[in-house]
Amino acid sequence: MFGKNKKDNGNVTIVTTKEQLKTAVNRKDTCIEVRGDLAKKMNWMAKLSKKKIALIIACLTGTTGAAVAAAPVTAGASLAAAGVASADVMSIVLILGGIVVIAILNNYDIEADAVNKVLKLTKNK
Repeated sequence: MFGKNKKDNGNVTIVTTKEQLKTAVNRKDTCIEVRGDLAKKMNWMAKLSKKKIALIIACLTGTTGAAVAAAPVTAGASLAAAGVASADVMSIVLILGGIVVIAILNNYDIEADAVNKVLKLTKNK
């Protein structure tokens, strides 16, 4: 579906566009490598802790819960307190769409390779 770069070693899906990423996440592919400009735009996600991820998900969905009880659920203040630039969050949400961001943050471990401009998403089991 993604052309000749679709698979690497038979188990890694390589994507370069948001449409390809959305399809791979919806298919629940086990390992996804985001490359190129999209990887650069998503690079900040690899630096997030579980607490920061919970705050972002709460802010994007407008929900509160025990995982985010330590901070108020106001997008700017919570994200600033968590050390996440709200401009980064808003730009990635605009690029990918909120549902894809939540799925990625909720279901995948994220590693960044800044040298090769690759973001690797590995499905949580």
